[in-house]
Amino acid sequence: MLVSYNWLKEYVNITETPEALAEIITRAGVEIGGLAYPAKGISGVVVAEVLTCEPLPDSDHLHLCQVSLGSGEPVQVVCGAPNVAAGQKVCFAQVGAVLPGDFKIKKAKLRGVLSNGMICSMQELGVDDALVAPADKDGIRVLPADAPLGENAVTYLGLDDVIYDLDLTPNRSDCLSVYNVAREVGALLGRPVRPLDIAFNGQPAADEGIDVRVEAPELCHRYIGTRLLNVQAGRSPIWMEQRLQAAGMRPLGLLVDITNYVMLETGQPLHAFDEEDIAGREIIVRRAKDGETIVTLDGVSRALTEEMLLICDQDRAVGIAGVMGGENTEVKDQTRNIFLESAYFEPRNLRRTAQHLGLRTEASIRNEKGVSIKGVQTAACRAAALFERLAGATVVTPAVDKYPAEKAATVVPLRFARANAILGTDLPADEMVNYLDRLQFKLLSRDAEGLTVQVPDWRMDVSLEEDLIEEIARFYGYDNIPETLPFGSTNPGGLTEQQRLRETVTRHLASAGLHEVLTYSFVQEDFADQLALSPDDPRRQVIAIGNPLSAQLAVMRTTLLHSILETIRVNRSHQVADVAIFELANTYCADGELVAHHLATEEDHLVIALEGGSAKDWLGSRKNYDFYYLKGLIEQFFARLDLDGLRWEVRDDDPSWHPGRTATVYWHDLPLGVAGQIHPTVCQNYGLSEDIYACELNLMPLYAQKLQAPAAVTPSRYPAIMRDLALVVPTAISHEAIVHAIQAAASEDLKSVTLFDRYDGEQVAQGMASMAYSLAFQNNAQTLTDEMVEKDMAAIIAACRDLGATVRE
Repeated sequence: MLVSYNWLKEYVNITETPEALAEIITRAGVEIGGLAYPAKGISGVVVAEVLTCEPLPDSDHLHLCQVSLGSGEPVQVVCGAPNVAAGQKVCFAQVGAVLPGDFKIKKAKLRGVLSNGMICSMQELGVDDALVAPADKDGIRVLPADAPLGENAVTYLGLDDVIYDLDLTPNRSDCLSVYNVAREVGALLGRPVRPLDIAFNGQPAADEGIDVRVEAPELCHRYIGTRLLNVQAGRSPIWMEQRLQAAGMRPLGLLVDITNYVMLETGQPLHAFDEEDIAGREIIVRRAKDGETIVTLDGVSRALTEEMLLICDQDRAVGIAGVMGGENTEVKDQTRNIFLESAYFEPRNLRRTAQHLGLRTEASIRNEKGVSIKGVQTAACRAAALFERLAGATVVTPAVDKYPAEKAATVVPLRFARANAILGTDLPADEMVNYLDRLQFKLLSRDAEGLTVQVPDWRMDVSLEEDLIEEIARFYGYDNIPETLPFGSTNPGGLTEQQRLRETVTRHLASAGLHEVLTYSFVQEDFADQLALSPDDPRRQVIAIGNPLSAQLAVMRTTLLHSILETIRVNRSHQVADVAIFELANTYCADGELVAHHLATEEDHLVIALEGGSAKDWLGSRKNYDFYYLKGLIEQFFARLDLDGLRWEVRDDDPSWHPGRTATVYWHDLPLGVAGQIHPTVCQNYGLSEDIYACELNLMPLYAQKLQAPAAVTPSRYPAIMRDLALVVPTAISHEAIVHAIQAAASEDLKSVTLFDRYDGEQVAQGMASMAYSLAFQNNAQTLTDEMVEKDMAAIIAACRDLGATVRE
């Protein structure tokens, strides 16, 4: 929220400097994030009059002007603005003047003609182009005819101001009103706040008027309609335009500017309809019909749902309640009669409407946070007074006021002892009462123990005793509250088993040299096609985002594989050849029923992706990433979790993965996911090389396991005995099956089984493979004898033969 210092001074007698006032406001809990100085760096610009204006010879756009500053001889200046003309009052930068950006005005020759200054546009005076009025967009600023010659143009335009940028917390929506900020300032300084001028001369209607019918009272709690007849369109006065620009709004013309000005001033959004365009002379507040459309003031056709609230006439929708009006009843320069809307709409419904339509306006921001229901009438009267004074309107009275269920004022009790106990202070009761009185909380009752107050209607954030205590703390001063130790029982914090496991996995992979990445939970809609998922793959059942940030973030991801491949693609585009990354994050799986309810089943997945090779070691060697490197990473972190039962099974039925170079990863008999090489077609879809190895594992089954601290194991003092075992086995028998058979047959003395050679060439029969294993035997209590080891070897050989293997002698 941008607030003008000079605007605040209209309501409160402020003697403090802008910087001192900003400090006071911030220390009271309404943080001011920054101060802007519109006139900073401007000097030597005055109000002048163009006496003559003639085309400059040999130029199709320059004009030679004689300018009067009110005293002295006229000044010759060359001006290129298309709208410059004799008789105009303008902003003139004299020779020696300085404009924003330290641009100094000097004498110059244009087409051989001497120019002694510059006639300025608003942009040249530092006003943002987006905030310049349409009449000033492509030329100089033409001032009113009564502008005093020679006066400082910066002062005349109201640019000698300071703009506060308020960083409001969500609960302080009352400060989306300049007048409420003035109330805050008045309370902090202990000075009265001047009331708003809401007086006007109303006249009874001479015709049937405009009727209002509210068909959805649960969404529209109050609706005031005021008729303004015989209005005269035109340009807003300079003071109004300057205040709108200071607040970040572009002046559009008097009839629209008044409604925007009152919204900024009171915090209550207003909307003006051209009365002549209201069909049937009736306003109907109703829910939209599914499929109904409206073209809003920004020229966009918007599809509506039955949850949305509309403002309609007897034929069509003329506005989206509290968000934006319709193009079909827009106020124009030719408008003579206005129907002015001031209403209180249900904030939650309005917020959903604005989010669904992707339409955030100054009006919707205020309405969705909640406005004062009493302020609806105040704003209507304030606007009527300005229309009467500035646009010559005849205000028809009484206004239509649909307010079927009057809202009761909020009443809150306060215990003095409770306030001091929470704040750790010893404030007298009278001091607390004084603070609340300055904030215009109405005292209803008081005794020795406490009091009861009525909350001002504009303070929607106050409803509890703790809210009153917070107000007392703000005014007493947060810096004055003593430091005290907390008391009462406390519970030490800690990690859940799920958090511990996640932390263990991420730390282990990071220590193994992998980089953790964090990606969006949203992905593009065609991610499943890029991954070549089969048509019936459940991962194609996605949750669509109602209001996506972009087409690349349109749906919730059902797999992490797309995100990790996109990350590799981005790294490759930055010439990063070796990539070893992982992400542990949620996927969002849904079936038809869950999709209908916009919900998803969230699962924690771990994805690892490798491309290239590891960094060179101190000997200058490096290892290229392959399936076995990936397999080792997975086995290592399972070992770190002290989880056994990990096994692998060849897989060739997933189109995302390379057949024959991919395995399903099992934990006992439970499939966790897939590990292997990405299919070349998928790699091509992402513009990547074909040597990418990855895995995606569902960690949810592991979360039920309670992690144990690693136990210290005393190494055996006795030597190990090594044996080699060479087998010829059918290629259909996996290495994993052989290892399991060996381990099952041997005693506990068998410590490790390592495959050190595999051969399936011409020296073995077709369909067979030679596999050589190294077996290590060791006992913690004694030195093993050959007889003990041979007994184990005999059992192992028998088990391998039962498996279909032949032992090579």
